[in-house]
Formats: sequence, structure tokens, C-alpha cells
Amino acid sequence: MGSRPTRRQKIRDLAAALRTYGDEDRVQPRLQRLKELGWIDEVPTRIQRIVGALDMTRFWIAPCAADYYRSKGINFYFHTLLRVLEDPASLIDPLGLNSSRDTIIGHVLQVVHANPDYDLQLLESF
Repeated sequence: MGSRPTRRQKIRDLAAALRTYGDEDRVQPRLQRLKELGWIDEVPTRIQRIVGALDMTRFWIAPCAADYYRSKGINFYFHTLLRVLEDPASLIDPLGLNSSRDTIIGHVLQVVHANPDYDLQLLESF
């Protein structure tokens, strides 16, 4: 969890993430940049992003992570608790479009990925 200043910063980061979650003025320029770079063909609508986030979490992220940690003998729920303690803001934004660059970098370094391409492309949106 870190020192008292570190814990305070984590709470501030979480509050900022909650405050700006779904802020189209913040998300649209990042999506437009991804389109300009050729990573996406069209900018998805808000509803497409919501459905995509739900599906990605439900059908890919959670099952794959649970399988991986089970294979390593690590309790998935304990690992999730550790992630919440490390960076609570990172868990509320499965698409990463409302996350800061530092949150995404921390996620890339902390989480085992089947393929990190999405997160690395997401970093190019800044």
C-alpha cells in the first residue's frame, strides 16, 4: 500500500478516475489519435465502448486471469485484492480510456498478459 503520502495519492488518483470516468472530452481525442495511427478503423460510440468493456471483462479478462492464477496456485481473489491495494483506479476502467499514462504503465508492468498489444497501443493515444 505504501507510505501515507503514497496512499493519499492512490485515493486522489481513484477520485480523479471516478470524477472523469466517461468524460467524452477526455476520451474522444485519445480515440481520434488511435484512429489516426491506424489502430482503429472507426471511433466507437459510447454504447459500443460500454458493451465492449462489459464483454471484455466478463468473457476475456476475468476468466483468463482466473485460469492463469489457478495454474500458478495463486488465489485469484487474493491477487485482485492486491491489485486494488496497489492501484485502485486501474480496476474501474477496463478499456483504459479514462486511465492516466502512469496507471496504464503500472498495469502493463504488474499484470501477466496473453498479449500486451492493446495496452501498448493505448499508450500511444497520449
